[in-house]
This record gives sequence, C-alpha cells and structure tokens, in this order.
Amino acid sequence: MRVTSLRPTSAARLLTLMLLTIVVAVGSALPPAGAVTVSAQQDARYFADTGFRIDDEKVWDYFTKRGGKRTFGLPTSRTFQFMGAPTQFFQRHVLQAGSGGVRTLNLLDDGLLSYTTIGGTTLPAIDPSVTAAAPKAGAGSYNADVSAFLKTYAPDTWEGEPVNFSETFVGTVTLADAFPDGGGSAGLLTLLNLEIWGLPTSKPARDPANNNFVYLRFQRGVMHYDASCKCTQGLLLADALKAIMTGNNLPDDLAAQAADSSLLGQYDMGVHNGPLRQGLPAGIELANAFRPSLDTAQAGPLPSLQPAVGQVGQPGPPPAVASPAARPSAGNEPTGTPSPTPAAASGPPAGDPKEYLAKIADAGKGAKEEEKEAKKGSDAQMTWASNRIERERTYTNYHSGPVTIYSKIIIARDTETAKKLFEDEKKLNDKFPEAKDKIGGKFEFNTEGDQDVGEEASGLSACVAAGCVAKDDDNLIHRRMVFRLQNFVGVVYTFGMSVPEGNTQAYSRLFAEKMVGRIRKDL
Repeated sequence: MRVTSLRPTSAARLLTLMLLTIVVAVGSALPPAGAVTVSAQQDARYFADTGFRIDDEKVWDYFTKRGGKRTFGLPTSRTFQFMGAPTQFFQRHVLQAGSGGVRTLNLLDDGLLSYTTIGGTTLPAIDPSVTAAAPKAGAGSYNADVSAFLKTYAPDTWEGEPVNFSETFVGTVTLADAFPDGGGSAGLLTLLNLEIWGLPTSKPARDPANNNFVYLRFQRGVMHYDASCKCTQGLLLADALKAIMTGNNLPDDLAAQAADSSLLGQYDMGVHNGPLRQGLPAGIELANAFRPSLDTAQAGPLPSLQPAVGQVGQPGPPPAVASPAARPSAGNEPTGTPSPTPAAASGPPAGDPKEYLAKIADAGKGAKEEEKEAKKGSDAQMTWASNRIERERTYTNYHSGPVTIYSKIIIARDTETAKKLFEDEKKLNDKFPEAKDKIGGKFEFNTEGDQDVGEEASGLSACVAAGCVAKDDDNLIHRRMVFRLQNFVGVVYTFGMSVPEGNTQAYSRLFAEKMVGRIRKDL
C-alpha cells in the first residue's frame, strides 16, 4: 500500500532542551491511598502526556508555585520512597517531600548523576576555582553576594553569544508563580531560584561536538544555550537518572559511566518492580515506582536478586533503548511516549531489525558504515536497530545523492504499539535528532510519490542556513521521514546538497522503499 495524502506537522519553535534524547514511559497505575478519584480529563494534577499524576499535596503546591512544568517538566513517576523520603520524578528535577517541606534533589551529586557525557552531549565538569569563590550562606550580604557571583560566573553574554544564563536563573520562578494571590517580596526571588538551580559550579563551555551548544553547570541542573534558536533552557537530567534505573533509553556512554552505580538497572519495566540486584541503597522502595498512575495492575514478582554491581557474576548493564541525540525539543513535552508494556508480554518481539536497515549498496559510491554509530536495543514492547552511512563531502558526492543516510527499524510487539511508536517518532521530525549539522529554516517534506513507503508516513525538511539562504545559493538540506508497515516502524534521515541530483525527497523515499521492500518479504 502506498501513502497518498499525508502532510508533516508545522514546525514548532525550539524551546525545551532534550538530553539523551530520553523517552518517557507512558501508561497508568494504581493511585496511592487517599488519592482524589476524578476523571483524568477533569484532574489538573494528571498529565496525560506521560500518564502520571501529582498526588502529594506538598509536591503539588510546590510544583504550582515554582513554575510548574515550565520549571520541572512533566511528572515521570509515581510518588515512591527514594533516598529515605517520598519522592516524585519529573523530566528536569526530582522533588522530595519531608517534614521541612519540599526540596529539589541534588541530581549532580556523586552516586546519582555526576557524569559529564550523556547521549553524546559533553557537559562541563565541576570547576574547583568556581566552587571556591561561591558565596557563603548565612552572611548578611548573601543575596547581594549571590547576585554578584551570578554576574561573574553565569554571564548573559559569552564569546559574543546571548547565552542569558543569569537571566534564565532569575526568571525561572517569578513572583506571580510563588505568590499567586499577590504580595511577596522581590528580594525572595534569588533564594527561590537557588532552590531550583543552586549556584554555578563550572564556567560556560561549548559542546566539543556542536559549536552551537553552550552549557553551564549548576549544583542542581545544567543550562543549555542553543545558538540556532537563541534559546536557553535546563536539560532533562531527571530523565537521565530514570534511564539509569530502568535501562530504558539508556545511552551507551551514560551506561558505561554508570557501570558501578548501585542504581543501574534496578527497575524492571516489564513487572514494574525492583530491586533486581543486591546493593540498592537503603530507603528506596521501587514497587510500581514508574508504572503510570491510572494502571491498576499490581507490581509483578521479582526474580531472585543478582549480585551487586562489581561482584562476580554481575550481569552487564541493561540494554539501551532508542536514545535520540541531545537536541532541543518543542514545548515542555517529552520526546516520545511509548505505550504501556502489555502485562502478558515476555521478552522482546521476535525478529532482527538490522536485516531491514539501509545498506551500503543503497548509499552510492564511497559509502562507509560508521561502526560506532550502529546501535540496537530491546524491551518488552519492541526491538530496534539503527545505523549511519556516510560518504565523503565532495562536490561529486554532493551531486549524486545524500552524503549521510541514517536508518532505524523498530519491530513492535503488535500493530497498535507500532502506531503509537510511529506517532512518537513523527514528533521527532521537528527536532532532527540524528543531525550533526546546524538546523535552520524548516519546510515541507512530501511523502507522496511512486515509492512504496508503507501504510502511513510523515516527514520534514530543514536547511542548515536560517531562512534557507546560503552562500552561492547552495543549500545543505536535512530530510527526515518516518513510516509504518503493520508492526514495523522505520526512520530515514538524509543530509546533502539541495540540487536536482543531491539530497532530494525522492532519494529519501527511495531508501524508505528499499527498507519497506525488505520488510514485505518477511510478512
């Protein structure tokens, strides 16, 4: 079957930053005792995009008075016991409720997320010269000292770029957020925003893999400036910690750094229970922690505990699931919403997705597959694989098709799951997570044509140059399309010159057609 009339969604302004490109599990779970029982559609505390509800009164009050999802992102867990306190995960932060009120967990502390490379993104390490200059709490001039410290170490302009680090800090929690009924002193805002960010612990640093990205590390978060959209936001660090605990969407570089973490792979998303091995710190109870809030199933039984990390017989880290590159995401929504794991599922779906990927023979003369870019993963609802094929960026190659071809195949457990995964991947078209070059102006990608691209498809194109105006009228073009055929979902990303023999829509559809053809042979 060929697609006849599909159109890509309009491009959204790049505002929210996504790390790992890390996917939030969606579904629902048994509400805790005392939870308000109203329909999800009428419940302001329930967030359908992730399937979780904010049940704790203290956490809800803090969430609403500290900027809501603009500050924290969406909830990605139930309330559960973590590090000795009732805790709820959000996309950017982890909130804990205690007798003294609500606090944000110091995610970047040792034992949690003290790493510097996540999903191909290189973050600045703690700089001792910065921490040594930090103002001391308790001093009568503390507020003024913090403001001066921010001007020095969180500049709004850095190397000619409007990074707006101080401006982002002071604008995170507003007086209207903290005092919705009016009143309140502007002098409190510094302390309120310190609750969210803490103090800077590094100097600004560019990502060595992308000159457009500038990062600044704080005690409780990392700010990310993107020159392509002139926007600054916080990274989704709590999603990265959740990935360590569940193994879902866990990038290889983060898994390697967390290899000796007692939190690694301790939660089973299939049975929604943990721990899976010995050595979990005291004060953590994982049963149903990440089962979405309307799902009434009970936590499944646990296997016998495996040895603790580092002990003989300890298995390797759990398999990583698809993790887009660190790129901005549109709005405050997660980059993907996989369907809930079917209760009866056991093990990943059958089949080898590598068999259906784009091949060297498809790519043209001089094509080479990047071994380090070949990835795979699985969980109870899908198994997937991806590869990246590059050709040298010469005049001849630019005029004989794309110079970059990335492909990905997901085999879902069933067609309904595939449809949801298709929608998740379609949302990523606007972000071009596979791109390694600048994203400029965006425009339509026509999925219609003579090629067989499955039962449904969607795509988007983008220039490197803003407004699609480049030197010598030669535009370098990104193209990304997603297709679905029964329980298979495919992604094709291509990059090359916008010339009749270059990176055309027809070329991208042709790669999709070849992948669809391989799938059809096995159906």
